Amino acid sequence: MWPFTDKDLDSLIYDYAEKKRPGDMRKLLKLLACAELFAPVISGLPDNPVGMKYIVGAGDRIQIRTVEVSGLKLVLFYTSKTDARLGTSFISMTGREAFEMVIKAEEGGIAVQNARTSWFGLDRQGVLDAIKEA
Repeated sequence: MWPFTDKDLDSLIYDYAEKKRPGDMRKLLKLLACAELFAPVISGLPDNPVGMKYIVGAGDRIQIRTVEVSGLKLVLFYTSKTDARLGTSFISMTGREAFEMVIKAEEGGIAVQNARTSWFGLDRQGVLDAIKEA
């Protein structure tokens, strides 16, 4: 069980996106590190029973949806597995695992969309900083 509800994370994303308070970002990063996030898969989803843990191996090639923001390619995550924007093929991981994946995959950063319309993004350096804080 995750230690926080989606509403807590969604509210912090909204607060930071709309009000840009530095304290909100610190709270958001701490919460995000242990929150479950969901990413839409474009291709390469393993044939694995729903809900079963799968560890991606060196030979696996899973393509996750990205978005371009200010010239940066950001890996897209959502806060709720019931979000219709995910579609039917998606994976989940903790925020910390998502941060580490983004760095390992050498992507430009991460974007996290709440259950409504607010979102925030971190560039590669922001992701590295978030890993240190987590």
